[in-house]
Amino acid sequence: MQPLPIGLQDFVQIREDNFLYVDKTAHFVRMYREGRRYFLARPRRFGKSLAISTLQALFQGRADLFTGLAAQDLANVFAKTPLPVLTFDLSNISTRSAQAVERDLLSEIDRRAQKWHIELCGESIEQKFSALIEKIFERDGCLVILIDEYDKPILDHLNNNKVITEIREVLRSFYTTLKSCDQYIKFIFITGTSKFSNTGLLSTLNNLLDISFASKYGELTGFTKNEIKEYFGACIVASAKRMSIDVQYFLDLIRHYYDGYSFDNKTKVYNPLSIMLCLENADFDSYCYDYESSSFIIQYMRNNNLDNVVVVGLPPEAL
Repeated sequence: MQPLPIGLQDFVQIREDNFLYVDKTAHFVRMYREGRRYFLARPRRFGKSLAISTLQALFQGRADLFTGLAAQDLANVFAKTPLPVLTFDLSNISTRSAQAVERDLLSEIDRRAQKWHIELCGESIEQKFSALIEKIFERDGCLVILIDEYDKPILDHLNNNKVITEIREVLRSFYTTLKSCDQYIKFIFITGTSKFSNTGLLSTLNNLLDISFASKYGELTGFTKNEIKEYFGACIVASAKRMSIDVQYFLDLIRHYYDGYSFDNKTKVYNPLSIMLCLENADFDSYCYDYESSSFIIQYMRNNNLDNVVVVGLPPEAL
């Protein structure tokens, strides 16, 4: 059995070290062929960061990692003409204040400029970010922008409107640059756990296609029942044996515990982290529960007196 990639979000590491990988790359091929500007909202621990990492390897032409996968042919194309890729993970920046967000974003832009051996002029986020994009384009052609957890700085302050307003303005200057530099960008993919339609955070990027609830991409993250049977068959047999139950009953229990998600109102998908931990431990538990990652939901419920709501995955004592 291949080892399970529990806690791993790096596509390169998963493939190079022969961890089990559920092939989702057919969706990325479709995305590239049918459009170039995308937004995806998914819960935490549901494969967004792995999707970002996979796209990065694909556009950088790491064809060796895609052997046997649905995107193998497209990866071979990019192996001949790789695209420059800029990735940003906003969960890694400080969110203590708007000033901290701005400082860290500027630092992230400067780090990428150093990596590309580019000297930047200007002081603002717009000036530096646009200069970075333009200079990469001038040297290497159209580039790819991948942004993970775009909404993390906002989520950290949902109960402080003043700080949210200040951080929002900083982030808007970052995202507005993508719009002004659109002609230099080949592909954009932005992910988060929510969509703030009323904050104007992404309003300037009105060319983004929101695929969060699109039927074409209902299986983009999470595992379907067929994928679990196809990829995890040996693990399921081994775990059922450890628990002294038959395989069919084990599958019924998995469905009962973890088959609670549908992003297109049609396809059912299982939480990937919960499935892998269940198989690793041969035990059923609320693996996806994380008080910190769910705190903004809990606080919202408290502030709005939502006492009679059941949140799947949250134990009663958390509310």
